[in-house]
Amino acid sequence: CRLKAAGLLPLARMMEGIPRDFLDRDLLSALVDRWNPRTHTFQFPWGEMGVSLKDVSMLLGLPIKGDPIAKPADPKNWAQDMGTRFCKHVPEYDSVLNVSNTPSSEAKKPTEELRGFSKKPAKRRKISAKQTEHPQLKESVQLATKKSTKLKEPEEEEDSAKLRGPTLAWLRSTYGKLVRLKELTEEQSQCAVEIYVLWLFGWVMFTSTHGDCVEPRLIEYAMDIAYSKIE
Repeated sequence: CRLKAAGLLPLARMMEGIPRDFLDRDLLSALVDRWNPRTHTFQFPWGEMGVSLKDVSMLLGLPIKGDPIAKPADPKNWAQDMGTRFCKHVPEYDSVLNVSNTPSSEAKKPTEELRGFSKKPAKRRKISAKQTEHPQLKESVQLATKKSTKLKEPEEEEDSAKLRGPTLAWLRSTYGKLVRLKELTEEQSQCAVEIYVLWLFGWVMFTSTHGDCVEPRLIEYAMDIAYSKIE
C-alpha cells in the first residue's frame, strides 16, 4: 500500500518479475560504448538518440506530474539515526557502519528477495580502432580511461564508503534478517519497506557513481514512504 501511494508499485512489480537471464549484457555494453557523456545522448550511425522524461514514465510506470522534489542536504548523523530505528526491531542487528562493502556469503543470501538480476560480471565489448575514429566516441573512451586511472586504495575506499551512505551489503544483510521472520510487527514491516525503497532508489532509480552505497540524502524520502500513515 505504501509503494502504491508513492507511485512506485509498477516499478517494484516490474523489478520483481524480471528473470535472472533477462539482461542482454552484450547489448548493454554496446550501448555504453555509444553513450556520449558530453551531450547525454547515444551516438548511432544514423544520428543521435536521447531518452526523455516521458520515455522513462511510459517504460517504468513512474508518475511525472506534480510538484518537483529537490534533494535535501546530506544528514550528518544518518548512521546513528538508522541505528536507533533498526536496533530495536531487527534481530542480531549490525551497525550500518560495521558491514563491509564486500558482502559475505551470509549477506549475499537475501539478494533474491531484493532483486532478480544475475550477479555475473558483465562482459565488456572491445572497441575496434575504426570505431574510436568517431570524434565524440573517442572523447567518451578517453574520459572513461582517465577515470579508471584514479581508483582509490582499498583502505581509503572502505573508509570513505562509511561516510557515503548505507552499503548494499548492509541492506542485503538487514533485509534478509527481517524477511526470514515468520511474522513481522508493524515496526519491522516499516523497516523492511525503508530498506527496500533505499535499494530501489540507490540501485535502480538514482544510481550514484560509487556503486556501493545509497546517498544519505535519499534516506529522508525512504522514511516518508515507509513510515507514512495510509488509509
